[in-house]
Amino acid sequence: TENGVPNRFIEVKGTTQKEFNFYWSSNEIKMAKKNGDSYWIYYISEIDVQNKTSPIEPKIFQDPFENIFSNSKYSKQIESYHIQEQPVVDKK
Repeated sequence: TENGVPNRFIEVKGTTQKEFNFYWSSNEIKMAKKNGDSYWIYYISEIDVQNKTSPIEPKIFQDPFENIFSNSKYSKQIESYHIQEQPVVDKK
């Protein structure tokens, strides 16, 4: 934009597979939720890693929190947890 503030946040996801399938971190999900219509995912499948090409045009999703994460069309699976030790509280 003219004032230097981004008006579009683009996250690119890619895979060598044909199936629509990617990992989305909790931080990326939070950013997508926060930025709404200004946040986009460009998803590229069937990537030929050696040639860095794909015969498929990217699938483009505006507001992916609403259009992917909150949409029952897509399954979601939690695959990891962040484990952190809680600080000891002195009970004096």
